[in-house]
Amino acid sequence: MPFVAFSERLKADPADPDNFSYEMESAFWDWEEAETLLRHYEGLRVQWT
Repeated sequence: MPFVAFSERLKADPADPDNFSYEMESAFWDWEEAETLLRHYEGLRVQWT
């Protein structure tokens, strides 16, 4: 599942108690970290090419 779809799923039903479970929060943090690193490395690639 792409991060955008994952994020939209969380926003779609903010009252869902599963959205605040440790597993869901942990998955969100992992996705957020991956997306942040991807943007960082893509920026570096643009600078060095």
